[in-house]
Amino acid sequence: METSCDNSDWAHTISGFPFYTGTRTAGSVDGAMLIRWSYSGKVFGHIFNELGRNFERHYMTGAGSGVVMVNGTVVFPMEALNDKTREYISTIVSLSSDGKRGTMAKGVPNTGCSYTTVVEKQDGELLMMISCRDGVRRVYEPSDMGETWTEALGTLSRVWGNSPHRTGYGDQDGLVTATIEGKKVLLLTHPVYPNNGGFFANRIHLWLSDGAHIFDVGPISVESKYNSTSSTLPYTNGELFSLYKRSDHGRERFVLVGLGDQLNRTKEVLVKWEKAGQ
Repeated sequence: METSCDNSDWAHTISGFPFYTGTRTAGSVDGAMLIRWSYSGKVFGHIFNELGRNFERHYMTGAGSGVVMVNGTVVFPMEALNDKTREYISTIVSLSSDGKRGTMAKGVPNTGCSYTTVVEKQDGELLMMISCRDGVRRVYEPSDMGETWTEALGTLSRVWGNSPHRTGYGDQDGLVTATIEGKKVLLLTHPVYPNNGGFFANRIHLWLSDGAHIFDVGPISVESKYNSTSSTLPYTNGELFSLYKRSDHGRERFVLVGLGDQLNRTKEVLVKWEKAGQ
């Protein structure tokens, strides 16, 4: 079941961070459930000034999804663009659980990287995935809430490319941690390009990793002649969803898909990994 919402009437300003909350409504249209989006207000416009103080001659741009940590702290990525070199930088902003205090990390994992996503790998331990201009996804682990960053070389970093030829920034991935079959795992959505050499990604796949293995669970979107790209992965109450962007004929919309079958597949794979490791 899919649900779409036209975002053409969303207004964004640069005087603060606009927060929106999506609530699934009880009704439906043509069998599709509806999501009602409400504006939750703008917070911490002063962080724009803090960004300028910490990273001279950089300006605010968009970023990917963040995370609510176990202690209630909201952490989300912030990006900026160097006005001279046109290179992106990424860092994180932390908001207190009461939403009244916000701080920005001083450290930067790498220059020339965008499409940032942050998750909580373990209690209090963050993981950042960013898309870099050399055509790969890099994964970093911060210390002291982003004061320093270390690339997590090994299983995850530089595994996924941004395009068939590993060039450019690609599109926004979805990344989330989940506890499945009693094990903390990473789930990733990543766009797939058509076999005919098409320029735009037309399908999105779900990937699973336990930190030692990686598995392609399979497609989560219907193969289409239209562009299916940026995505995020809400996981709540034991249910997994994907919210991704689809572009067709110049019109952009968000599509919400339930991933019950894919979640069952991940459980089967985790059981096999567990048996193989015994």
